[in-house]
Amino acid sequence: MSPHPGRPALRRRRLLPLAGAAAALALAAAGCGDDGAGNGGAPAVDPASAVVEYHFQDSSVPPEHHRSYTLTVEPSGARIVVDSYGDVLHDERAPVDDATWSQLIAAVEGVDGLGGGGADDCAGGTAHDLWVTDGEHGNDDPAIAAHVPVCGGDGREDADRVERAVRPALDLFDMETLLAAA
Repeated sequence: MSPHPGRPALRRRRLLPLAGAAAALALAAAGCGDDGAGNGGAPAVDPASAVVEYHFQDSSVPPEHHRSYTLTVEPSGARIVVDSYGDVLHDERAPVDDATWSQLIAAVEGVDGLGGGGADDCAGGTAHDLWVTDGEHGNDDPAIAAHVPVCGGDGREDADRVERAVRPALDLFDMETLLAAA
């Protein structure tokens, strides 16, 4: 079952660090087809066309406290939409500088494939979803994907890793204000 409503189940690929991307592509072209990630030498995500999406699904709490959000980041900018059970509370945009973009792209590699546990049906649980697409890797086949449900503490460590990976982009926004209770 797909962790993303309306999207098929995801196949996962690894993102190569930006510094090594050119070398890895040269090796792949030369016939050395494995980058060590087990993906058969698939090319890295193209940072020029990549899109990083992160969705935090809050636990079942009263609407005045419920804050789920979707963060979408591209080289040209970031957008965060905060909602309470589907009612949009905030929709903000921020510019993304080259340093933040590079840091984000490098960080998301480390969370590829995290999660997938069976806590999706946990009463009161949360979920952290991340996927990275580009011109080659579309929504149905993202280059990087993580789905981390958290239930009663189970999954918290992986969820923290996903949050740390997207922290450079979250820091573009005043999250304290955006997530404040009504």
